[in-house]
This record gives sequence, structure tokens and C-alpha cells, in this order.
Amino acid sequence: MKIIFLDFNNLSEGLDLSAFSDFGEMSIIDCDEQCERKDLIKEAGVIITAKCPLLKDELDFAKSLRLVCIAGDEEELVDLNYCRERGIAITIVPEAEDFCGEEKRRIMDVTYENIRDFFNGDSCNSLE
Repeated sequence: MKIIFLDFNNLSEGLDLSAFSDFGEMSIIDCDEQCERKDLIKEAGVIITAKCPLLKDELDFAKSLRLVCIAGDEEELVDLNYCRERGIAITIVPEAEDFCGEEKRRIMDVTYENIRDFFNGDSCNSLE
């Protein structure tokens, strides 16, 4: 399964993300809100985003997508209704306020746990 990290600079710069390879092949993309994401996400099984929008027209290209992780508190960036229609699970890191220092580490730790729980069939910080 392919795991795509969008907006790398906001989300994970300076952190060791190697543990995420437990779930599949990782791609780290330095993508901002203006970047063309359709081709970048088309093979994704998991997408992790903090600031990059994921709307229906982009999500249509991700035919294998099973999980979207919102690493922050900006759930309006993702077309949640469309994800639900397609059966794509959505998780969010609650109460994420900024992306610096220990807060970034905590966000990535919780995101990792959410993905692990999803693949294990356990409860995670999912949006209903």
C-alpha cells in the first residue's frame, strides 16, 4: 500500500517518519495548497495531510484510497461527505494547534497510531 504525505514542510520536516513504512511504501511530497495533486495521489492507499485540500475532483483519481489522515484540526480541507460515500475512512488528530517542536512529534505519533489502529480493525480517532 502506498502512503502519501502531502505538505511535508508543514507536517513533518525534521522528524523521522521511517516507522510509517511499516504500512507500505512511503512518498513524501512537499505540496502546498496550489499544487496539482491528482497525479500525485492516484496510487495512494493512505493520504496524510495537514494543510492541502483534498476535494472530490482530486479524490476521484485515488482509486485505491482507503484512509485519509488529517494531521491537524482543519477537517474542512477534506471532502468528508465524498470520502464517506466512497467508504474511505477519515481520521483526525484532535486539538492540534500548531506545527512546531514537540507538537509536530505528537501529531505524527497520533497519526501513526490512527493508521495502525485502522489496519488492525481497531477504533481510531475517526470522523463519523
